[in-house]
Amino acid sequence: MIVDDTHVILSEGELAALPEYSASVPSGTTIGKRWKANAHAYSANFCHACYAGSGTGKKCSKHDAPLWRIGEFVPIETVPPFETIPGQIGIRWRKVLEIVPGKAVVS
Repeated sequence: MIVDDTHVILSEGELAALPEYSASVPSGTTIGKRWKANAHAYSANFCHACYAGSGTGKKCSKHDAPLWRIGEFVPIETVPPFETIPGQIGIRWRKVLEIVPGKAVVS
């Protein structure tokens, strides 16, 4: 898995190994815990992007595919606007840029 502050590149195996929390956020406060969330999992029953262009309101294959985001618990001071509130933890969300075949991505 290759990550920066906003993006991630990972393998199919790495994505499959992450727990999925598309409808919630994991409990706990372990710094470094990562999970996946499909931003399209609970969208309305139509494609907003295609609806604006065609007026059909039907889902399309382009916008019906999973839109993966990787969440990670981080210290609150590492998440803008850098306010520290005792007892809280931050979540950093990263967009998945690429999912490559195989078990692991070597950085």
